[in-house]
Amino acid sequence: MTSKPWIAHWPTDVPQTLKYPKIPLYQLVKESAEAFPSTTAYVFEDDHMSYERFYTQIKKFAAALHSLGVKYTDKVALYLPNIPSYLISYFAVNRIGAIVVPCNAAYREKEIGFILKDSEAETIVVLEDMLSVVENVREESSLKNVIIVGKETFPNTLSFYELLSNTESNPPVVDIQSEDIAVLGYTGGTTGIPKGALLTNFNLVSNAMAVTNWFYFEKGKESTIAVLPLTHIFGMTCAMTGPLSSAGTVFLMPKFNPGKVLELISTHKITYFPCVPTAFIALLHYPELENFDLSSLRFALSGGSSLPVQVMKKFAEKTGVNLLEGYGLTEAAPVTHLSPIARKKGGSIGIPIIDIVARVLDDNGNELPIGERGELAIRGPNVMKGYWKKPDETKNTLVNGELRTGDIAIIDEEGYFFIVDRKKDMINVSGYNVYPRDVEEVLYEHPKVKTAAAIGVPDEYRGEKVKAYIVLKEGQNATEEEIIKFCEEKIAKFKVPKLVEFRESLPMTSVGKVLRKALKEIVKGSTA
Repeated sequence: MTSKPWIAHWPTDVPQTLKYPKIPLYQLVKESAEAFPSTTAYVFEDDHMSYERFYTQIKKFAAALHSLGVKYTDKVALYLPNIPSYLISYFAVNRIGAIVVPCNAAYREKEIGFILKDSEAETIVVLEDMLSVVENVREESSLKNVIIVGKETFPNTLSFYELLSNTESNPPVVDIQSEDIAVLGYTGGTTGIPKGALLTNFNLVSNAMAVTNWFYFEKGKESTIAVLPLTHIFGMTCAMTGPLSSAGTVFLMPKFNPGKVLELISTHKITYFPCVPTAFIALLHYPELENFDLSSLRFALSGGSSLPVQVMKKFAEKTGVNLLEGYGLTEAAPVTHLSPIARKKGGSIGIPIIDIVARVLDDNGNELPIGERGELAIRGPNVMKGYWKKPDETKNTLVNGELRTGDIAIIDEEGYFFIVDRKKDMINVSGYNVYPRDVEEVLYEHPKVKTAAAIGVPDEYRGEKVKAYIVLKEGQNATEEEIIKFCEEKIAKFKVPKLVEFRESLPMTSVGKVLRKALKEIVKGSTA
C-alpha cells in the first residue's frame, strides 16, 4: 500500500511491529507456567487449575498420545465443547508436533463425517454425549483411536481420564518448527464449500502476541470468559491462546447464558470479554442487567459478524462498558483489524493491527482510493499457508502472498476500515448493488427490532428485491407497512425492503452469525 493513513491514529504505547519468536504454540503456555506457576489458568464450574498443574496435564496427555502411536504431523480431531479436556488436548497435540483438527460441538454427522474424511484424522477426542455421532461415521473415516471424555467406557474406545492418570509427564522431545502446521481449521470460505485452512505455529503465535499487545494485556492479571466455541478460530485466539499466553485466567462456559455471563463478570471481576453481536444483544435486553456490576471490564470485543452501530451505542449507554469491534477470518488466524481502545468508530472494524497491511481492491486486483468499495485484501505474519488439498482455491485466495478475503470494504481518510458485506451476499436491484448491512443497520434503528437480516429474493421486474427478516423485542408488535415506511425515511428507495417477515428466531452459526444462506434456502423452498 502506498500510504497507511491509520498510522497517524495508532494507539498510544502499542508497537507498530513486533519480533515474533520462532516457537511452537504450546511454548506460550509453558512460559506462562514457568513465570506464574500458582496463577489460575482456567476455571470450569468448581474446577480450578493452576498453570503449573495445567502444563503438567498437557505433558501427560502428550505422552499418552505418543504411546498410542500419534506422531509428528498426524491429525487429531477435537470434538468437544468448552471444557478443560479441550484445553489440555489442544496443547498436548501441539506438544508432540501433531496437528489439531477442531470440530465444533454443534456439528452433527454430515459435518463431522466430512471433516474426518477430508482431514484424514486417525485420532479423535470426543465428549461421551457426542460419541454416537462419531460411531455413525467411523467406518468411512481413517480413525484408529477414539478417546472418550466421560465416566463410561465403551467398546473400541479409550478413556481420556484413564490415559491422563496412567501416564507419566515425559513426552518425547520433538523438533517442531515455527512453520509447521499446528491447526487444520475448517471454514466455509468465500464459496461456502468447507476447506481446511493450514495454520502454522508462527501464524497462531504471532496473532496471539499482536492481539495481547494491542489490548495492553498485563501478564498474570487478566481474566476472561470463554463462551465463544474454542473450536472456532475467534474463540481459539481471543478467548484461549491470547489470554493463556498472558497467564490470564480463562472461565470456561460451554453454552451462552446471559445471566451466568453477567454473574461471572460481576463476581470474579472479569477484565475482558470477547463474544459475538447476538450475545451483546442478549445481554443488552437481559431484564436484570442493571443489577450487575460490570465496572471491572476494561472493554468488550465483538467479532464473528458485523456489530450494528445501535447495539454498540446502547450497550455503552446501559452498561458503561466500552464495546469494540474487530475483524478476522480463519485464513488469518484470525485477527487482522481491531478498534483502538481509546478511539473507536461506530460501524468500523477499526484499523489493521500490528504488522498487518490491508488494501481495498477492484475486480482486477488494483488498489482503490479512499472511500471506494472493493474487496479487502490482507498481508501479514498470520496469513495461512494455504488450503489443505485444494491448490486451485489456494491460488485464487492467496495472490502473491496476499489474502483475498471475499469481504467488501471501504477505508476512510483516517485509515479506519468498514466492512460493507460479503461479495456473494450483494443484492442486485435493477442494476444497483445493495449491501445487506446497509439495510440491516437501518432496521436495527427501529425501536421494536431485536435482530434483523436482509437478503435478495427473485423479482421478475427488478431481478432481485430486498426482503427483511425480523425478530421483535419481547412484548412488541409491528406490521410490514410500519417497517417499510420506517426504512423509506432513511435509505434510498431501491434499498428499501419490499417484503418483511417476522420470525421468532433467525438461523445462526455456532458463533452467532446470521445464516443468510439458510434464509435464501427457505425462500427457494417456498417457491419450488
